[in-house]
Amino acid sequence: MKEMQALWVPSILHPERRVAQPTLTALLRLLRLNRTEESGVPPSAGSCALQNAPTLGTVGGIARMEGPGGEAVVVARVGRASFVGYRLTDDRLDEVEVELDELTGQLSIDTALDGEPPRS
Repeated sequence: MKEMQALWVPSILHPERRVAQPTLTALLRLLRLNRTEESGVPPSAGSCALQNAPTLGTVGGIARMEGPGGEAVVVARVGRASFVGYRLTDDRLDEVEVELDELTGQLSIDTALDGEPPRS
């Protein structure tokens, strides 16, 4: 039996972090929606307590969030304490900085840092 293998895309901002191509597809779909789905979290001005984003509770979880300035950002958990985030720019994913403060459990999003679009 042949095993399915996902194409892994390295983070531009943190190359040690990798995102599966199907996860990127799901993130893009969430960003293209004009409304927040169940995986959305309340508006947060660029940060939120991880406990308020239940879909990010496990590796592989994704959520649509509000970044600084109110723009839509999607976040994926790619490790125990590792996250990647993207925003939609000209119909492509641009990476943004997402970090977890493990002491406080606070996720912060910084959209001022531009990444390059992930390779497809």
